[in-house]
Amino acid sequence: MIRFDRFFSKIIVGYFLFLLFLTVIPLNGSINIEPEVINIEPQGDFLLSSTYLQPGARADAMVAYDSESDVAIIYGGWDDPDPWELDDTWAYSYNTNTWMNMSPTTSPGKREVGSMAYDSQSDSMVMFGGIINYDPDYTELVYTNETWTYSYNTNTWTAMSPATAPSPRSYAGSAYDSESDRIILFGGERAEQSLNDETWSYDFETDTWTEMSPPISPSRRFGSAMAYDEESDRIILFGGRPWNPATYAAMNDTWAYDFNTDTWEFLDTTPFPEARRAASMVYNNATDRMILFGGADEEQNVLGDTWLFDYNSNNWTQQSPTNHPSARVRHRMIYDSESDVVLSFFGTWPTWTSQSLIQNDLVWAYDTNNDHWRRMSPTTQTGLVDMMMAYDSESDMSIIFGGMDFTDPQPIVGQTWAYDLNLDTYFDLSPVIAPSPRAAGGLAYDSQSDRIVQFGGILSLTSNLASGETWIFDYNSNNWTNAAPAIAPSPRLGTYMTYDSGSDRVILFGGITLNPSTVIHNDTWAYDLETNTWEEMNPTSAPDARYGSAITYDSESDRVILFGGNPSATTTTSTFSDTWEYDYELDRWAEVSTTGHPPAGYTGKMAYDSESDKVVFFGGYPDNSERNQTWIFDLNANLWTQVSPNPHPDGRFRHYMVYDVESDSVIMFGGMTGDWFSEETVLDTTWSYDENDDVWTQLSALSGHTTTTPTSPTTPVDGGIQWEIVIVAGAAVAVVIIVVVLKGVVFPKIEGPGD
Repeated sequence: MIRFDRFFSKIIVGYFLFLLFLTVIPLNGSINIEPEVINIEPQGDFLLSSTYLQPGARADAMVAYDSESDVAIIYGGWDDPDPWELDDTWAYSYNTNTWMNMSPTTSPGKREVGSMAYDSQSDSMVMFGGIINYDPDYTELVYTNETWTYSYNTNTWTAMSPATAPSPRSYAGSAYDSESDRIILFGGERAEQSLNDETWSYDFETDTWTEMSPPISPSRRFGSAMAYDEESDRIILFGGRPWNPATYAAMNDTWAYDFNTDTWEFLDTTPFPEARRAASMVYNNATDRMILFGGADEEQNVLGDTWLFDYNSNNWTQQSPTNHPSARVRHRMIYDSESDVVLSFFGTWPTWTSQSLIQNDLVWAYDTNNDHWRRMSPTTQTGLVDMMMAYDSESDMSIIFGGMDFTDPQPIVGQTWAYDLNLDTYFDLSPVIAPSPRAAGGLAYDSQSDRIVQFGGILSLTSNLASGETWIFDYNSNNWTNAAPAIAPSPRLGTYMTYDSGSDRVILFGGITLNPSTVIHNDTWAYDLETNTWEEMNPTSAPDARYGSAITYDSESDRVILFGGNPSATTTTSTFSDTWEYDYELDRWAEVSTTGHPPAGYTGKMAYDSESDKVVFFGGYPDNSERNQTWIFDLNANLWTQVSPNPHPDGRFRHYMVYDVESDSVIMFGGMTGDWFSEETVLDTTWSYDENDDVWTQLSALSGHTTTTPTSPTTPVDGGIQWEIVIVAGAAVAVVIIVVVLKGVVFPKIEGPGD
């Protein structure tokens, strides 16, 4: 029981702590609040996902890296369709994967496609030009030649007043030459169909723009990629677009500029990247290489290739990362020298003239040494269907791989996620090596070897090709390995697997192959991870051929349980409602004559609750009215029972469920509602089910959540008035406490056992 006399003494202590608090908090409200980050460190070598706070999708933003503060600064850009130009200032930290909305008092105003570079000598961002009024119909374009500087330390934008400046323009290339302490600006679009080949330098110390006079220059263009090579003390320029209203021409030439001699040099390189415009390029000073990514070619196709350029050998090399961002244009890249990673922000796809903003993968990180891109997680786990999911009991994590994300330009995805129910958090693991994107395959956790086994899945929605590969995932090392067994089941999708701990085998049944011909399977396979061997079993009887069945393993009975499925590739009217059990030791399937059963269907899911020795089933297709039903199966009694939890998840199919042993809960994620072929909604919700209490709980499911106070380094949250309110309220509480003490009020003493 609570001892209120002890509680009162704690209040007194708290009061004196409050007085101490008053002595250190200034009343003017100008408290310096640094971002507070709570580090969550699951197993494996990967970064946390970003917080809920992040900028909206955009393109043609101004982005540069502040090496003194180790943050990327982002300004403006455009959204589609409204408000179009943006005027917000953001800071991004790779180390914490955290966004901060800086909200400075003054800003340059709405703009896009300006040029921005970081002047390390003055520790300031320098931004020039851009479009400040953009009409999507091209009826009105207003260009600016304003010069602004930004200090992250004071969170202040300052309008500069150089005596002369380049004419108003957009899409000019810019980079900071640290050796000469100058911002170098080249080319750009001065007005509709008016380009230039001017070279300018800007001296922050004297606020002076100087037009340079090189004897030769790259031809007139805009949308070039440009960066400064510290080792060679040269500005490197690649590509761009020469204005031609009849074509979408692009260039593939490489140039180097020496400020000391005011000379441009054409670099005759072989091979070289495909001609492109609106790509992005940065210099990695650790490897002494330029990194080029993306852009749009002469056919208006958006590109997704990665190239390295070595000035010393005058050589371009195309990279072959196993994982990389989708093709994009009008993105921005920076090199984070503190972490030795290249970061790519924002962008659009899929073509130059028909574009959509990149919504779900705002930031990608590129490791030059390992030739590996990894996506920095979006704020929430996006909705998926047909993903694969298994519970890793050793690490107490639910592992998710692949699936379909219909908001992604490439719907079949290949991300590896870990979900921690204790933290209610998803982690994007981004292993260096992983299976290619796939969906509707099998995934099972082998507890004996502490490994995840993956097989099959659809690889392309165009060709309908399926995988016949077997992959092994080790969560502890965050590593996928292609097992490449000598024999394996034929390629297929719609097959599901479960781990039989009694025999130490992964059991696979059925599935469907669509290419080169449609085959629906009823074969049974067992996989031994220790020997990397698939064995085709030969039971005397088996369930009819089907795909999309629900399958799980009942460890108490040492039986694999299977329910439902679809025997047809062309109709959903003949789905099954039968229940089967499989005994590996006897290699025998037996149909279970049950009392009751869920509605006939397929792509429902079930999981075995080892604490209650029951199987939990939810969802399925096609019956829309019965998809939200929860059923419990007891193999000992051969009994299906429909339960009525309230609330419960929306009805769904193509989702996934696993049983979390540590928390004694079933976890369900994703899936879709509606009709398979027309109206549907992909779900991004995570639910847990407690079979003992018959309770479904919707979880908030953060993505690698960190806690951040999103304020500028020296600016109070919404002004100092908030702190004054807190202090006044606190003082009032303190007065009440003092009055109570002086009047001799005695709190009742509630005795408990042992008092």
